[in-house]
Amino acid sequence: MAFEIVNRYRAPFLAHVKSWYFIGSMVFLAAAFVVMMAVRLDLQWFWLLLFALITVPFAPWARNPVLYFRGGFVSDTSKHASNWLVLSSSAFVSWIFAKSILNASTLGASFGVVGGLAYASWYVAFFSIAFVTYFLRTHRGYRSLPEAIHARYGSMAAIAFGLAVAYRLEQEVWSNSLVVASFYGPVHSPEWWAAAVVSTAIPMFYCFTGGMRASLLTDIFQAMIKIAFLAVVLGVVGSRAPAPFHSFNRGGTCTLPAGSAAVATKDACSTWNPQVLASGTESTCADVAVASFKAASCNYTAIITSTLCSAAAGTWTNSSCSVTLQPPCTAAGGSWSPRAMWSLENGMDLLIVGLLQGALSYPYFDPVLTGRLHLGSEQQ
Repeated sequence: MAFEIVNRYRAPFLAHVKSWYFIGSMVFLAAAFVVMMAVRLDLQWFWLLLFALITVPFAPWARNPVLYFRGGFVSDTSKHASNWLVLSSSAFVSWIFAKSILNASTLGASFGVVGGLAYASWYVAFFSIAFVTYFLRTHRGYRSLPEAIHARYGSMAAIAFGLAVAYRLEQEVWSNSLVVASFYGPVHSPEWWAAAVVSTAIPMFYCFTGGMRASLLTDIFQAMIKIAFLAVVLGVVGSRAPAPFHSFNRGGTCTLPAGSAAVATKDACSTWNPQVLASGTESTCADVAVASFKAASCNYTAIITSTLCSAAAGTWTNSSCSVTLQPPCTAAGGSWSPRAMWSLENGMDLLIVGLLQGALSYPYFDPVLTGRLHLGSEQQ
């Protein structure tokens, strides 16, 4: 099917690379590369330039409303197999963005396989909105979700729905810009703002000039890249993981023996935190504090010795070192008691909420998903 798509769009693609838009974009990006090299920008900024290189020049310039709003790759009546591949690729890759990757990795690190499933549970939205949209198109003849709301509930309902979706899109775009910006500098620093603006401006530009046609085409490129990188990441992480993916469980309780050196002083406890190299003002790891020390104390805060605390009939608490990961806990001579894998404490509540949100709420306020469901034939 991939060869079928290549053969089908080979001629339009060759015509596009000869256009003034493609040539002008390549010249502009080449000039940007020269300037970035001249001012010796950090290598990390070149990832944004690479993102612009694989999207902006290859995004077609839409010159009529049909291409701009409906893409031109698909039609309402076409049942061509490649249309299904284009739409499905665009739909799934539109749900994999910076915030998605950050949230999925964070939940996986915190709750293991349950955390990963908790985030993946939101994808039940694909099945939920597919059934509803199929019914609206085949049994009611509606061409879009706003049209169905307008017909059933009136103009004010359609306006309210549009405003809610606009607000959600603004939050979605900005939250992803924040994730990208966080890799470039402290919050509200010049580098942070520059990364937020540039990472937003690149897709905004090609979507503004090419509309749905540019979005669909660039989504295909991004889908192939993300699938390839996913395989690489899984291979690297899997080879270095302390436990198999299906059994990894970060949550648990560490019990250190009373005579352990780690519970004696703060410095001894801190030695079990991972050693992370710093890059400027930013650490290369976001979550490195796995061991925390609590000094010995009396419930009467002014008393600092156990003898005086006992004399005053107070309660003396010995010093302790809390370790939240199994490998450093075992290395420190402690015993690790993992929490139950399939329990509310280990993320099952997040899994349940994800299923409910994905099935009943989230997809209906996602115009990226609902819009693509109204392209192509109902069977697709």
